[in-house]
Amino acid sequence: MKKVITALTVISLLLVLSSCGGNSIVGTWQTDSALSTEYTFNADGTGSRSVAGVTQEFSYKLEGETLKIEYKLIGSISNSEEYQAKISKDTLVLSGGSVSVTLYRK
Repeated sequence: MKKVITALTVISLLLVLSSCGGNSIVGTWQTDSALSTEYTFNADGTGSRSVAGVTQEFSYKLEGETLKIEYKLIGSISNSEEYQAKISKDTLVLSGGSVSVTLYRK
């Protein structure tokens, strides 16, 4: 019985640790281009985008490879964007329409 409990504890710990890194969108990502762009995705579904020093707060939802970002424009007017998000270790590629941007984990 003690071996079973130990094995279950080890398996649970491995599952928790494997979900914390690797292909998670949570964290800060930036471009390496002249137009400095930085995205921060928090674990609670909020985040921010900073382009050339101008920061905008947003909420997001990632379902599979579909990333939906919602933000306020002026007052109560809101807007949303949808991207195909491909995460591979420290690289995040956001594609939507004819636009594609590659970001790197900071």
